[in-house]
Amino acid sequence: MKKFYCLFALLFSSYTWGNGAYHDVSFNFNTNNAAPGGYAQYDITPISISPLAPFKNYCASNGNGSPGQPYYTCQTAIIVYTLNASGGRHSTIYSGSLLDTKITGARPGDTIGELVPAMQLFGGFGKTSSSAIYYSPAIVGYQTCIVHQKIKNGVISAFQAYDCGPAQPLKTTCNITDSNAIVDFGTFGNDEKTRRANGSFRIDCSNDAFMRIKFSSNVDNIALSEDKKLSVSLKIRDSTPGNSSMESLIKVPGGGVDVFIDGELKNDNSSHAGPFSASVVAIVDIV
Repeated sequence: MKKFYCLFALLFSSYTWGNGAYHDVSFNFNTNNAAPGGYAQYDITPISISPLAPFKNYCASNGNGSPGQPYYTCQTAIIVYTLNASGGRHSTIYSGSLLDTKITGARPGDTIGELVPAMQLFGGFGKTSSSAIYYSPAIVGYQTCIVHQKIKNGVISAFQAYDCGPAQPLKTTCNITDSNAIVDFGTFGNDEKTRRANGSFRIDCSNDAFMRIKFSSNVDNIALSEDKKLSVSLKIRDSTPGNSSMESLIKVPGGGVDVFIDGELKNDNSSHAGPFSASVVAIVDIV
């Protein structure tokens, strides 16, 4: 008979998050060391755009790519407007291009949503851009939008902000109520091939947030015995993939949510006896 459990040590760091009906984006505006009238550092990470986004793609109009018509580039990105208390805009921050569409014959998608598979292939989602902008103490919040613009001969000839979300506070605070989570598989016999179990931890947030859970090592197939015939795989429930197999992204509504870790234990006639245990470190942050 064998007994196995997995212990998670959870580390936490904090960012904030913005969204519209058709997009999600991470935004961190660090004013801790910024003096009024100086500059503040920021990080912006586009998370997703929905394939259902119905907004017009400029490269699908005006005969771009047709014989006798000039070629131009259409660029899609996420922007952040910083806001004052009355909702006025202070500055504009670009995520960097999610997709440059330069048509050379075939007609592109009519909408931004139809371009999302190409954006995913281009690899813009999940990439963080960092820079600095002028900091005014009057800035109290921000708003995120999808931007689509047409560029011809280096000049922007059309610009449109779509899907601008609600005003968000500069900071969203979150706390993990338990810094350890245990997935306990209990006791099982030598002839048992698989067993599933789960554990959980709770995240409480002051506003809606998008969380990234990053394991310190690969958890797709953790070998537990020297003969490697006893192994376990772990996955964050109801999550979407991050930048690597070790990252998962989840949405946390304001107030909080229980995050479940699902595990599957596999035993391929291992001769090793228990008990077995493994420790896994996971870094949890607002993206």
